[in-house]
Amino acid sequence: MVPLERARDLAAAGGDSFTFAVSLFDWTIVVLLAWIALFLSLRIPAVAKNGALFGLLFALLMVWLGNHAGWKSIPPLSNRVTSISIGGAYGTILLLNVWGIVWPAQKRFLRWCRENPGVPPPPDLQARLRRALLVSRASFWLTFPILFLMAAASHFPLFVR
Repeated sequence: MVPLERARDLAAAGGDSFTFAVSLFDWTIVVLLAWIALFLSLRIPAVAKNGALFGLLFALLMVWLGNHAGWKSIPPLSNRVTSISIGGAYGTILLLNVWGIVWPAQKRFLRWCRENPGVPPPPDLQARLRRALLVSRASFWLTFPILFLMAAASHFPLFVR
């Protein structure tokens, strides 16, 4: 594997397909780092109990992600590519939220309800369900920038350089 700095040097020397591969690698790493930070922040009890604090942290993380996914990891390209890459990063975060946090919590809760009808869930399951609730709400609000960026890709010159 070529170190990232060396890959950028080689991409600057020429080679469009190699530049695209390095940009895609950078984009993927940035999206995964953002989701891991989100996932780990939900393990902090103060963040998991305070919806406003989680919302602020999530908003700051998405601004950072939009900045790095759209401006830093992609070479200067058109408005369409930049809008779609930021929207794709946000969409990937939505996918990871549902797949990694909400869905497992719901599966455990449904299993608990089937095995223990009428009994309230234990505190660890309640905490997991609280995290799933916060992530679901944040994901709902994240759909609006995604829809805007999808429209901006063709109709609104937002990222003209």
